[in-house]
Amino acid sequence: MDRRFFYPGELLQDTDLLQAQKNAMIGLGAVAEMTFGPNAAADGFLPTALSNTAVSGSAFAISLSRGFLTQYEQVDPNAFGTLGTDTSRYIAKVGINLLLTNVGITNAAPSTAGQSINYLISAQLTEVDTNEVVLPYVNASNPSTPWTGMGNSGTAQNIDRLQEVSFTVTAGTPAATGTQTTPAVPSGYVPLYVVTINNGDTAANINQIFQYAGGSGGSAFIDPKNTGVGLRAGRLLNVQVFRTPGTATYTPSVGTRMIIVEVEGGGGAGGGGAATGSGQVSVGAGGCTGAYAKAMLTNYFDEITITVGAGGIPISGGQGGGGGTSAFGSLVVAPGGNGGVTAGPAAPPLLAYNGYASGSTPTGGTIINTLGAIGGFGVALSTTQIAGGVGAAAVYGDSTPGGAGTGYAIGPSEAAVAGEAGAPGIVIVWEYA
Repeated sequence: MDRRFFYPGELLQDTDLLQAQKNAMIGLGAVAEMTFGPNAAADGFLPTALSNTAVSGSAFAISLSRGFLTQYEQVDPNAFGTLGTDTSRYIAKVGINLLLTNVGITNAAPSTAGQSINYLISAQLTEVDTNEVVLPYVNASNPSTPWTGMGNSGTAQNIDRLQEVSFTVTAGTPAATGTQTTPAVPSGYVPLYVVTINNGDTAANINQIFQYAGGSGGSAFIDPKNTGVGLRAGRLLNVQVFRTPGTATYTPSVGTRMIIVEVEGGGGAGGGGAATGSGQVSVGAGGCTGAYAKAMLTNYFDEITITVGAGGIPISGGQGGGGGTSAFGSLVVAPGGNGGVTAGPAAPPLLAYNGYASGSTPTGGTIINTLGAIGGFGVALSTTQIAGGVGAAAVYGDSTPGGAGTGYAIGPSEAAVAGEAGAPGIVIVWEYA
């Protein structure tokens, strides 16, 4: 950062002091630009919906908390005292609002039933010369009696140049709810929030205020609403969990640039006990857990179909059903676990054991691909010493998504029974900026 020399006994000029301040501003701007680049970056400005009477003359009102805006600007578009203008060089400047600001929306809600309208709240860094004071000046002819104002004119002069943030609201066009569009961003402004107002609304609702995400640049926020979403690369933004069997669509949260996906297939059901005759027993092995895969993806993950495999269905007197396959599109696939086998009916001793955990190996796991765990043995040492096999534990523990069912065992002359059902699989998406 540039610095200005001052020497003992030197008669300081106003340009010396002004240049020192200017150098400090340029140095801090360079740090801001190195951190966030030349694009605008906002922090804070958390929205709160207010009563529609909070801002005089407004139909709706929103309060924005203290915040800061970095914006790429000319060093000095206006003269900085006697230093004059500096319009050929650009730096990142920081607008600072230490107090909350109430923003009013003057337009009313759409008058037609079934319609909505989007309002865009945008911000802009502003430089304002303010705080006028009549300053004392040196009176060369009578130093003990200073002049009042420059040239003893008594005229007040600004003593502060403030870098603050101002806001503007742009109205869209009413349209059928769900089809309304957000208006264009005003020139020189940075978009922050979209406020959706529906027909019949009499006040803004916090759930109708959305972070702006349109355009090629997306959100300008560093960390809006304290969620981590924004420009700070590598931060965890959100975790989306899919645990209901069937299909769903994964849509990345705004600002997502990288994801870690965990996929586990459904757990197999435990083996049942077949109907026994006199002196016979039947035992079932525990079901196997689904395969597990974990991957890091930096592209090709927008609007992906999620599949969550169902848990295996138990079968009375026979091998338990296998768990369904879970998948993140076709990128990461984890087959379900096999059901526990059944041994018997036969005279003891008897053993039921599974040969393998799942039908095939998972695919797509750039971090890990692994078969599920094999369910416990079903054992009969005598007609009274019998036990079904315990279902295998999944990645996140027993009786959790992907967990397997326990096998059942029966003694002599008993009707067939089914084992325990397996648990559904799971898909977890960890989203990072």
